[in-house]
Amino acid sequence: MLQSLMRGEFMEFLLDLLYTLPAVFIALTVHECAHAFMSYKLGDPTAKLTGRLTLNPIEHIEPLGFICLLCFGFGWAKPVMVNYSNLKKPMRDSALISLAGPLSNFICALVFTLIYYACCMLLPSASWSYAVVTVLLYVVVINIGLGLFNLVPCPPLDGSKILYAFLPHKGRLFFDRYEQYLNLALIFVLLLGSWTSVDVLGFLDVISGWIIDLYIIIAEKVLFFL
Repeated sequence: MLQSLMRGEFMEFLLDLLYTLPAVFIALTVHECAHAFMSYKLGDPTAKLTGRLTLNPIEHIEPLGFICLLCFGFGWAKPVMVNYSNLKKPMRDSALISLAGPLSNFICALVFTLIYYACCMLLPSASWSYAVVTVLLYVVVINIGLGLFNLVPCPPLDGSKILYAFLPHKGRLFFDRYEQYLNLALIFVLLLGSWTSVDVLGFLDVISGWIIDLYIIIAEKVLFFL
């Protein structure tokens, strides 16, 4: 009996992993490619020269960060290298490069919401169609989650670089002085949420739900007119 339960839980884990893998690949690839694209458009060719201006996930995935994302719900990809001396307005352009990542995730999530809703309406009721729409839903949820998480204004997340551009001089000095401690604080919060029932960033799930509801409304309107 116990073995059957364990076998069932393991199979459920594998199935969930199969749904999650393509969604994570898509979300991380879109996010990092958007950083590379924006930096290139703003005058820095570093990302293109290092092979990051691509939708090939192999160029963006960092193995340990990818495993952590699958196992613990948080992780990282290879950072896109930026030579700020090539930017005309480094402070502003750094914020735009950082914003490009989360923004691309929100756009990607909206596109896949449209596809998801269309598939729910058009695909027949079958096991393979259930798998398709489940993967699409995972793509939507993980993209929104990744986009929101990266907007948290704590180093090394994108939100900190966006906020940095708007801070007064004293605020920037604070970030520069305590950046390593803020990094550790973020790791502590993430581990706390993974290992205990204390979810400091739980408000992101609420916001994610609001965005998904909004996207579904948009999908309904768009497909109605089509």
